[in-house]
Amino acid sequence: MSLKARLEQYLTLVAESKDAAWRAEKLAARIRELEAEQVSDSVQGTRDDGTTGHIRITGVPLPEIDRLLGIRRKRETRMRFLAMELEQRAAELEAEIETIPDPTVRLILRQRYIDGMTWEHVSRRNGHAGTDWARVRATRFFAGARENARVANKQNKAGG
Repeated sequence: MSLKARLEQYLTLVAESKDAAWRAEKLAARIRELEAEQVSDSVQGTRDDGTTGHIRITGVPLPEIDRLLGIRRKRETRMRFLAMELEQRAAELEAEIETIPDPTVRLILRQRYIDGMTWEHVSRRNGHAGTDWARVRATRFFAGARENARVANKQNKAGG
């Protein structure tokens, strides 16, 4: 898989992590609502004084809260896994970016993919506001990398 594909996959993983956090917060808010909600029901039974009849009971909807808490635990586990995967991939990608000889390309790729900036923000931050400077530099770098890989592959096939 090419560096560009791995960098784009990393951005998707970041988006997935943000989505998981949003979903967890939404679920936590629903649990808080249910914990504050009082439900009541009427049952047939014997009261403390020994008389029989309808007894009104009130409380929180524990089965629904328990179900949502189980979902929350699974989501929190998924979020921890995503956080570890993000840290690992970021370290691997940063190490690979460091091997690129051109410091400008390294800066652009780090800001765009690791820091998650938009192409416009990267251009603006590096003194090229209102231009496609960062995107064009990265596109040219990736095109050159693809061509180098194609030539190397062709040489390997010819030699082997």
